[in-house]
Formats: sequence, structure tokens, C-alpha cells
Amino acid sequence: MEYLIEKGFVVQTPSAIARFLISRKGLSKQKIGEYLGNHDAFCIAALECFAGEIDLCGLEIDQAMRKFQTYFRLPGEAQKISRVLETFSSRYMTCNSLAERIFLDDLNILRVAYGIIMLNTDLHNPSIRKERKMSQDDFIKNMRGALSEDTMVNDTMLREIYMRIKGEEFKPGNDHVSQVQRVDKQIIGDNKPVLPLPHRRLVCFCRLYEVYDETRKERSNAHQREVFLFNDLMVVTKQNGARKKNSPIIYRCRMSFPLIDTEVVLFSTAQHPNGLKLVNRSSKVTLVMLNARNEHDRDKFVEDLQESIKEMDEMETLRVENEVEKQRFNVTLRATENRDSGVADVLDDSKSNLSATSSSPDHVVIKRAVILSNSLLDMSDQQMAKHAPVTRRGSTASLDSGMCMPGSSAASTQSTPSSEGPASANPKAMNKPSILSSFFTRKSGKYQI
Repeated sequence: MEYLIEKGFVVQTPSAIARFLISRKGLSKQKIGEYLGNHDAFCIAALECFAGEIDLCGLEIDQAMRKFQTYFRLPGEAQKISRVLETFSSRYMTCNSLAERIFLDDLNILRVAYGIIMLNTDLHNPSIRKERKMSQDDFIKNMRGALSEDTMVNDTMLREIYMRIKGEEFKPGNDHVSQVQRVDKQIIGDNKPVLPLPHRRLVCFCRLYEVYDETRKERSNAHQREVFLFNDLMVVTKQNGARKKNSPIIYRCRMSFPLIDTEVVLFSTAQHPNGLKLVNRSSKVTLVMLNARNEHDRDKFVEDLQESIKEMDEMETLRVENEVEKQRFNVTLRATENRDSGVADVLDDSKSNLSATSSSPDHVVIKRAVILSNSLLDMSDQQMAKHAPVTRRGSTASLDSGMCMPGSSAASTQSTPSSEGPASANPKAMNKPSILSSFFTRKSGKYQI
């Protein structure tokens, strides 16, 4: 988020960031949940603004929670879950005038919300055996022990909640990560790379034909390949046997190529009139040659491929600049410590990777093993990209990009189309004890919250 603020993608106010997270396409639901669950005052204020953007009026509490969770993935850390559910409870009370009469206060709403989360996990966790799953009576007993005695939450309401959750699992809304996860299930092979990563998204899916010799004539439809183009990776596959009825197509991975330090070269011969090559920019080695069925297919695929390569070049340039800045800071810090301690301001070459004759922080050696932990920059870089001016993209592979899914084996190219005021954090929410360890006191039996 700091990077997006620095580059002008979003204004640094809680309301602006909340609106950005809830409306911007191409963001990871998991990363949104982790950010909103942070403990600092700014993130708590952003979480409150985020919840304020969601209409929960007229919904039962479990239905409201289901809608609330479509905008992010609930984080796994207990304290983050507590902060998110506290904000949900307050928002649900605000949206529903009858909630105060039924639940009395937001603390009882919070207790029910925790019970619903635990029930959803218990019922839909495949590692829990069927006979060990929470029964309807167990759930009601759990809630009766947790809620205040004077609430109007009756057994009928709890049974309805149980049946709705049993019938449909809570799931976050679709994002680029869930799209890649579905594609990952369709691709097999020992050399298949790990596909579901927070920064990775599917750009397009295209049927092309592999070329081994650009001067050699091949029979029609020879070496047919299904190519999955991601924003940082190209995966060349082949359909794995005939498609079975009522089952998805399975593809076998033949090769994959990171797009860092690559370029596209077009070629046209009598045998392959719509050819293209993916070439390593540094070594000029051809990685793969492909031919499209027609010029339109080639142009659309090459456009998407060039945009993805450009994105990787920009991300690599930013990664290098960030690493240089970190190493310059370390050099300056060491020099300051040496001066303060009276030690000569000399750095060991073997430890600092700096020239003995270089006293300027400009002489910095980039450590290639370092990979940044930012989801926008966290790329597994194979080769150093050449430095190029960083420009903001407005293409199909930008943050607004949509996604496409190979729904059938049809031979067609499918590519993706390519004022706020500050809010303050609630100090009471920051000082509350952990909900997991404090308010469920009257519990007994097999399932305890």
C-alpha cells in the first residue's frame, strides 16, 4: 500500500484506501484481509471505512457475514480476526435497527459471529471426519453458553443459521488468485511451475502451434499447443488425451518461461506465415517458436505478451532501485556507527561487496539472491532486466485487468480487456482484550468457543 500511495495510485486517507480496496479489480482478497486486520490506527480507520461501504441492511446475521466476506479473505491470525469481526458487529448493528432488540448489544453479535466462523470451518473442513463434525444441537448449546441470557436469539434462529451454513460454505469473492488456482488444477506435469502466487494473474489463453524449424513445412494442426499467458510467465501445454464427458480439459505442461529479460520477435515464412519467437534479450537465444492460425490471433497474443514483458521490466527496475536504496542506507548506517565509536570509517570488502577504493554509496553491488516481499514486486527473477524509464501502464495487464478462463477447447484467442476525508481510529477497539480469550466463560461440553 505504501508503494501505491507513493506512486499516486491512491490518496493516503482511510476512506480513499477503503474505496480503493473495495472497488479496484486485480487485488488479492487475501492481501486485502491481511491489510485490514493490522493493528495500527490507520488500518483500523481504513477497516471502519471499508465496512461503511458495504450495505448489510435487512440481512440475517449469517447472510450479512457471507456478503461481508466476499470482499476479502478473512485473515488467519486470531487478533486480526477479532478486529475484523468487531468492525462487522458494529456495522451490522448500525444497518439493522432490529439487531439491538434481538442481540441487545454488539458484543452478543460478535459472539454469534465467532460461532458462525467456527461452525463454517468445522462443517466444511475436509480433514474433520463426518462423525466429529459439529451437530445442530452442539451449535445451539455452544451459543446458549456464550450469549447473554436476556437476548432474543432463540433456537429456531440458530437452527436456520446452522442449516444455511451447512448448505453453503463461506467463500471470499473471486479474484485473480482464485482464477489462477482453477487453472492450476487443470494443468499437470512434473515440470509444471507453482502457479498460484499473490502477484500472478492470468492474462490470456491461446491456441498456437509449436515450430521446430521455421523453414520446414508441417502438416496442418501439427504440434498444437495451448498457451497460458500470465503477467510474469508463459506456460506452453498440450491437451492430455481426449476430453471426458462432463469433466474439465486437462493440460500437460511442456515448458514454461519467465518473462523477465525477454522480447518478442515476429517472423513469416512460406511454411509459417504467422510466426513469433520468444527470445532471451541478453543472450539472444530463442526460447520457443510458435505459429498462429491467422494474423489476428498472432497480433492479439503478441500485444498481450509485450504488455506482460513491459510490466516485468518495470517491476524489475523498481526492484533493483529498491535494493540499491536499501544497500545505500546500510552503508550510511555503518559509516555513522563507525564514526560514533571512533573506529576508522573503513568497510570490509568481503562483507560489504564494495570496492576498497570506493567511498561513494553509488558503488553498490546488487545482491541477486534478495527477493522483495511486496506482492507487487515479489517476482522470482531469473535474469536482470535492462534499466528502462518507469512509466505507468494503462493496458490490459494493469491493476484493472480482467481475467479469462479457457472454458472449452475452441480454437480462439481469448484475451482480457484491458475526494476523500480522513477518518480516525476507534481507541476503544484498540484497547479491547482478545475476544478469543475473554468473553466465552460459561462453556462446557465437547465444543467450546
